[in-house]
Amino acid sequence: MNIFTLSQTKRTPEIIFNIENSELFFNGSSIPEDVNLFYAPLMSWVEINKESIVEKLIPLSIKIDMSYFNSSTLKFLISMLKYLINLKGTNQIEIIWFYDQDDEDLLETAIDISNILRIPIKCIVR
Repeated sequence: MNIFTLSQTKRTPEIIFNIENSELFFNGSSIPEDVNLFYAPLMSWVEINKESIVEKLIPLSIKIDMSYFNSSTLKFLISMLKYLINLKGTNQIEIIWFYDQDDEDLLETAIDISNILRIPIKCIVR
């Protein structure tokens, strides 16, 4: 199976990872009670499919459109992005970060993640 999906709830984001299109998409809010438990199926799926992810010749596009997330989710996102960067290489990852024009905190978070990962993040106003 080349597509991973999780449906959005009030506390968790929609997640779609489509290997064929080389796209990973997060949409919604992320405040699960247990971040590791919630994201475990995604991480297991990525691990099982890592060869297919690496073999895809086009860059992996990671689109993050989350209006709110807790600090545990932020740690998870950074960890997952590092893992994917190590798999594909920095020149094979494109991160697109959506934010509301008046949400400076969300924009600053994207800039901080970009600095931590040493990879550009394209920030787009919703």
